[in-house]
Amino acid sequence: MTITVTLKDEDHQKTLLRKGTNSGFYKCYLFMVPSVRKSEVQKVEVVVRSHTFNSKEIKKVLIKVLNPRTFIQTDKPIYNSGQKGKL
Repeated sequence: MTITVTLKDEDHQKTLLRKGTNSGFYKCYLFMVPSVRKSEVQKVEVVVRSHTFNSKEIKKVLIKVLNPRTFIQTDKPIYNSGQKGKL
């Protein structure tokens, strides 16, 4: 049995995961989605195949731009001149 997860848009397609096993798939798999320059809708295609079974499902997903931020919190909200802060 094999499982294949593919990400598709109008111009490209990228295989995110391809795994095979002799028993069923009872496991969570992690995979990385490629970075995008702007948020966009793409299609995820999941295909599961064996000698006696074939299943294919396609869903639309929204991939957002990663916009990391840093949050700094100190031990008190206001410091007087000359005081040192603790993170």
